[in-house]
Amino acid sequence: MTDTYAGKWEWGGGHLEEGEAPFEGAQREWEEEVGLPLPSGQLVDSFICGSGVYETFIYQVPHEADLDLYGRDTSANPDGDHFEAVAWWDPADLSNAPNVRPELLADVGTLLHKLKRPVVKAGDARPKAPAGGRTSTAAPT
Repeated sequence: MTDTYAGKWEWGGGHLEEGEAPFEGAQREWEEEVGLPLPSGQLVDSFICGSGVYETFIYQVPHEADLDLYGRDTSANPDGDHFEAVAWWDPADLSNAPNVRPELLADVGTLLHKLKRPVVKAGDARPKAPAGGRTSTAAPT
């Protein structure tokens, strides 16, 4: 079976197991797909994606150095998915990235609104990050 989205960037995620709360499911899926335990951080916000199928959680970690992306377990994914890459993205860059899954692109405006960041249309120059640093997002494929 061919993965139509192979090579595309996407959020980590999946289904809920019986009795699992949405954030618990998101944490489990993130840990399975990224190959690391969820680091200490803060749940900032959430929203239901435009298709109404998934709930997206915005979780902030103090610094990207809190994740050892090189020492992660890339063999433990129970879905049999292949790990291609994990990267930090400034969310404002997502709308200009040609290799982002369409359903992720459809929700970039909502994500940026929740992060109180300007929405960037495809082809526009990316605005400077707000004072106080940048927001990063890990997105396994």
